[in-house]
Formats: sequence, structure tokens, C-alpha cells
Amino acid sequence: FSACNAIMKLVFYSPNWCPAIRRSLKRTLMACYLPRIHHLCAILMVKLKTKTIGNSWHRLRALTKKKENKSNSGYIKVCFFSGEYVGYLGSSIKKLEWVPLPPKAASQYLLCSVRSKMKTFARHKKLKDEDGLLMLLKCTAKNAGKSWTLRPELHYGVHVPNGPIHSFSFLPSGGYDKSSNRLGVLAVANSSSSVHIYALPLELANDENDENADEKVVIQLDSLITLTLDINNPVQNQCTKICWSLSSGHSFLATGYSSGHFALWDIGEKDNLNCFTRNNQTHFVPVNFLYIGERNVQYMDLHYDNNGPRWLAVGTSIRQFKIYDIANWSNPYILTQDTISSLYMANLTWSPICEALVVSSSHFFRTIAVSPSGIQFEHRTLDGTLTTTREMHTNCQQNHMVFVTDNGDLVFLDVRNLNCGPALLKSTVNSRAVSTTELHHLGSSAPNATDPIGPDEFLRDYGLQINPLVPEPHKRKSTYLSAKRRPQNIHSLALTRFNCVRCNWNSPTHTWVAMGAEHGMLRILNFDRDKFF
Repeated sequence: FSACNAIMKLVFYSPNWCPAIRRSLKRTLMACYLPRIHHLCAILMVKLKTKTIGNSWHRLRALTKKKENKSNSGYIKVCFFSGEYVGYLGSSIKKLEWVPLPPKAASQYLLCSVRSKMKTFARHKKLKDEDGLLMLLKCTAKNAGKSWTLRPELHYGVHVPNGPIHSFSFLPSGGYDKSSNRLGVLAVANSSSSVHIYALPLELANDENDENADEKVVIQLDSLITLTLDINNPVQNQCTKICWSLSSGHSFLATGYSSGHFALWDIGEKDNLNCFTRNNQTHFVPVNFLYIGERNVQYMDLHYDNNGPRWLAVGTSIRQFKIYDIANWSNPYILTQDTISSLYMANLTWSPICEALVVSSSHFFRTIAVSPSGIQFEHRTLDGTLTTTREMHTNCQQNHMVFVTDNGDLVFLDVRNLNCGPALLKSTVNSRAVSTTELHHLGSSAPNATDPIGPDEFLRDYGLQINPLVPEPHKRKSTYLSAKRRPQNIHSLALTRFNCVRCNWNSPTHTWVAMGAEHGMLRILNFDRDKFF
């Protein structure tokens, strides 16, 4: 799939597609956007018996500086063990994604969308405009023998007006160009209905990136393309999800909205009837705009055939989950409307190399494989977890999936034969590796198990114990799923949850996996499949 669809040459290249930096924010304004450095994360305890860590507690400070030759105040302090990095971004991590890069790129880049307040992910009302922030981390690994050491640093921040940032997606390939200082092409959805597409700069000019400054710079970019529902009459309809096609050309996008609609876009440059130019700004209008039947589209993913995008899965939090055949963009039709649409959905993911997609539910603590064709099966349970599987992602190069849950568990599943029926898949679902997280109260007085836990109390009085990633065979599954492992205070799940996880599809770093938590912790693993499956 990658060989057929990855584009090694530049896509959307012209002088108009170079990074356009509107301004670099003044140092007084940066403090309003970057996480505050005095805000401490929950103390983390690592249980591995190593010479450098042991069983001691470690405080993590916010990742806001690059140099490490001054005092420790304000710098990140990290925990390392067995090919893993643990750090703190200072704010809730809502979404993260690796920047698609060619194999010869010297460093990897991770883009994170952070939320200023914890426990604000469940607001279903009209949001007030706020300042959105994207943090771009530069990740450089050092391999010394069998050891793997990663040192992420804040490259720069991107201020996005009309926040919060609900979703973003990169041009899957062909966005990197060192000669034009272009790191990648990014589509961002905020509280407005319009989707803005930016070109991220690879490096900042010397006057924008002062090495002697106390803080890294925050920039604001001019959009290169705007996807708008109506040019003449602006629509108040928050864009909640972006899905950029992985197929060759990358000219197709799908977007979802809070009203329950979704739109299909063709941004091809040749003879496009949906393209307009206003005030030297390129605008596109959708090819089609449909209503799914329920408000708040949260989940979307695409599947492909030899001609490009063929199926589109669309879901809301409750009562709606449909798969559309979009071979004809102007007239998509419902391919299947599964009975699992009655569940409360938490996430869905669709591997481009598997016909079956995987759906997680907050109604039942399990992940469900759904086959649109229904030849081998219609739907069946793939695996169970202790709490809700909040997000999932697939590593196509290594044929495994990774889940993150509300109680902080990290689960790797060997899903080599995901398209097979339940009988053939028994050996697959039993191939599992798990890293668990335990919440400990570190305050002087014992808390009441029924009292709500606020963000300040959580950061002050609680600590997270991170256990190493270990194989979890089927015979030990009952222990892993034991009800005794559930937290005594159910209110803690809103604070311990991992919001996002992403495998790195770039070569040769496809073993890297990054995940971000509600409390601001960032974990990056170098996952060696051969050690577990």
C-alpha cells in the first residue's frame, strides 16, 4: 500500500505553497499560550529495578525550553527505561500526530494539540472562541548498542485563532521539502466551519528564533487554502473531524461537523470547478454535504481500493455508525449500517491494509471488529479492556494495533489476521503486551472514594505508577481484567485517561509509538515487536 500511494516528489508545490509566517508573538504573549512552567505534573513512579531510576518518585516539569545548560527550573526532567521516554507538556494533550517525512530526514517531528484546562473534553455546548496552540516537538534518538535514548525538544509553537482545535491532519506524503523550508502541509479544524491548510516551516529565521530567549517562539501562520462550506454566507458549524486520503495524489478530504453533517472535498489543482479565489486567497467548496442522522460527528476513517478512497466510516458518540460507498463522490450511498450503532462509541480506526475496521465502545469495555462485506463475519469482539478504549491506531509495517484506555493502560495486540473469522483469530487476540498504570494518593489524609477529584487536587496529591510493558498471555488475562484493578474513585478516570496514541509510519522509525494523556504526560516507546509476539 505504501509503495503504491506514498509520493516521493513534492505535492502542491508552487511559490504560494511555501510557509507563510504572519508573525512571531511577542514574549509577553507567549506566556498566554505556552503551558506554565511552574505547573507540576503528577509525580511518576517507575517500578523497574534500574541503576538510574529504581522505585523513587520523579517530578516532571513542563517541556518549554530547549537548552539544558542552566538550572533545572523550567526544564523537563524525564524517566527512561527499556526504550521509553516519559515527559510532561504542561497541559492536557488532546491530539498528537507524527509529521510524515521521507526516509532520509535527520529527525522526527511530533505535533501535539494541547488544551488549557483539564476535564473540559466533554462540553457539548456552543464554545467560546479561545486561543488554540499546537506544539511541534523535534525528536532525535541516540542508539548506543541496545539502548535507545530519545530527547524531544520544543521546536516551536503555532498559535491558531478561533480555537479550540478539534482536529488536524497532515498531507500523508509529499509535504516535506528542505530546499523551500517546508516541513509539511497541515489541515486544521477549529471552532469555525472552515478548515485552514497551512505549510509548516522546517526551521525558523534567526530573528524569529532567538537562541538566547527565555522561551521558544510561538508563530502564527497564514493559511494557503481554506475549505469553506459557503463562501458568500459563513456557516456557524464547528468542524470536529478531518480525514485526509492516503491514496495517491492526496487530493481528497472528508470532514465532519457538530451539526451531524459530513463533507467530501476535492482539492485537485487541475480544472477544479469547486475552487475559487477571493482576495488572493484560494477557497474550495465541498463536492457533497450530507447529514448522518445525529449531531456531533466525532469519528471518521477511509478505506481504499485501486482507484482511491472507496469506503468512508462515519460515527457519532451515540446512535449513529454508518459506512458509505464513496466511489461516486457526488452520490455516496450507505453500504452498511451496523447494529453496533446503538452503542456509545469511543473511537474507530481502519487499517488501509485490512478490510475490517475496529470500533471501541464506552458502553461495553471492548473493541469490536466490523467487516463491511460480511463474508467471514459481520462483527465480533476483538479484545476486552478494563475501562474504555479511548483511542486506537494501527502499525501497517509491523501488523499490530495499539490501544490506550481511561485508566492509563497501554495495550499492543497482534492483529496479523484481522480479516479472518472468530475461529481463526483466537491465536491472534491472545497475543498481547500491556503496560498498566496505577493511581496512588500521596497526600497526608485518606481521600473519600466518592468525592470528585479536581485537576488541582489531582496534580497536588496524586501520583502515577507506570509499570513496564510486558507480555500478557491469555492465561493471565483474568488478572489483567480483574475488577480489583479498577480505581476506587470512578471520578479519577476523567483525569488518568490517555486521549491519543499514534504509531510512526515513517521509515526507518516505524517502531516509535507516542501517546498523550489528559494530565499532560507524553510517552514515546520504541516497540520491538519480536520481543512480544
